[in-house]
Amino acid sequence: MNEALRLYIGRKIGRGQSRAWCLRSYLSSLLVLLVASALSFVLVFVASMTSAIDSTLQRLGSGSIAVHEEIPENLLAPDATICRTETSGGLLYSEDRSILVYVKGVEEDYLEKNLFSRLHLESVENTTSLKGIWISRIMASRLGVQIGDRLTLMLYDSGVNRVRPVLLFLEGTYSSGYNEFDEKLAYTSIDVTDGPTIYEVRCSDVEENLEALRARGIECESYRTLFRTVYENLEVSRRLLSLIAVLVAVLAGFFSVSVAGEYIERDRREIASMLLLGVERRSLVKAYRLITIASVGISALMGEALGVLLSFLVSPILSSLDITKYPSLQNYVIDFSVKVPFATLVLLFSALVFSSYISLRVSLKRSVFSSLASALR
Repeated sequence: MNEALRLYIGRKIGRGQSRAWCLRSYLSSLLVLLVASALSFVLVFVASMTSAIDSTLQRLGSGSIAVHEEIPENLLAPDATICRTETSGGLLYSEDRSILVYVKGVEEDYLEKNLFSRLHLESVENTTSLKGIWISRIMASRLGVQIGDRLTLMLYDSGVNRVRPVLLFLEGTYSSGYNEFDEKLAYTSIDVTDGPTIYEVRCSDVEENLEALRARGIECESYRTLFRTVYENLEVSRRLLSLIAVLVAVLAGFFSVSVAGEYIERDRREIASMLLLGVERRSLVKAYRLITIASVGISALMGEALGVLLSFLVSPILSSLDITKYPSLQNYVIDFSVKVPFATLVLLFSALVFSSYISLRVSLKRSVFSSLASALR
């Protein structure tokens, strides 16, 4: 490629041109930008929500690993912690309302140590002799109670084979952002409950600790096993969405043929001039292929950057919503930190540019020849 053609490509890409010229030049690539922006926003949003649901299942379900018997700490990795819990079902009463609850009896520092940042706890000091209870803000709204009120919990006591009432002090409320837990899960002191004991293991490497426990014949399950259906559905949905996004990007890439045709029609006088200067037609075809690919690539990069930026802007707005007022949001986690799936975004960009290149290689030569004949006439 000679120096004159390099200079020509640089000028048509926008080098040395005014902002107004660049805006007009890249206006035809607006569709690519919008498609890339929408797809990247959806991918970031779904990846972030999937990660938040996975974290919620791990923390609120039964820890990283649920063990049904007492275990020595030296079997686990150094970063692992063990929390003893008891679980039971019950009926929770306020003055005039009641709801069914799944009660988890926990030790004193369980919430603060393991779940404080995840649950957004609000509490007051318990100055009474009553045991405390923590319920979700959704449950508090349905019961019509506030922090500091008294609640009655009806529990089945296996020791005396009957239901017993327990008066509790509403010490705090939480919000996990996931309706599946917030509708039913309540926390209280382990001294109140009378149900099966589960030792929750919290750790970073679940598989390593599972192998260590099972090697000693200890019965245990990972949180992914306990919530297998939910976890598998999340994985299938995420992969399916990524595949759909790539297919849409491929289809959008074929739009670059019309972008190239518009560039050629716009520049037909310059094309005729380049021919008169002795530039080969094949070189011009290659030049407009590079110009169009550069335009599509820049638009795709800008679109992905815009989609990621929108994700960071929308996330705090969504997390501030009152989930009780929006029933359609109650099956999703709306309070999450943004996770950018860089590998998927790179795949999306590659699919867009590659499909553009293939479609241009097939169709651009004919378009150039047609425009060259028109320019020469």
